[in-house]
Amino acid sequence: MVDRAEDMGTSVTARDDSRITPLGKILRRMKLDELAQLINVFKGDMSLVGPRPDVPEIVRNYTPDMKEIFKIRPGITSEATLHLRDEEDILAKVDDPDTFYNDVLVPLKIKLAMGHVERNSFTYDLRVLSKTVCMLTLGRWWPIEEHPEVTQLRDNLGAGIYNSGNRDKKGRS
Repeated sequence: MVDRAEDMGTSVTARDDSRITPLGKILRRMKLDELAQLINVFKGDMSLVGPRPDVPEIVRNYTPDMKEIFKIRPGITSEATLHLRDEEDILAKVDDPDTFYNDVLVPLKIKLAMGHVERNSFTYDLRVLSKTVCMLTLGRWWPIEEHPEVTQLRDNLGAGIYNSGNRDKKGRS
């Protein structure tokens, strides 16, 4: 991103955000911008698999139930990362990306992360890691099965439910 990007907008980044540099667009599209987080994995601050960390302004609004995800070390990849891999494109399709992110995506990401809290095991992590490798290498030819709530979100996006005049605050028509 450009220098001082945090002063030019919110923490929500949609596709074609003017704060993303041309090189950044390429790195983000190829998911190579995540490789720097391997340093955090080696330091022990992060895991390869775990709920994606969010910015403090979003975490501040977490309910006590949502904070249960902090029982697990944050990770580079997760179920939410896999199912919402095109999050920037999704955010570009809504009128108010900030509200949509807070009201729709954050609760969905937390729900997916809670699945990790409930099934926390080496086997589960290995399965998510395998899906991630497949998605990055063979994703076009061998897509992962989509979570039903993500399918519903995509259907609602296609119907324009999340745009002005078509929804209430929680995205219901």
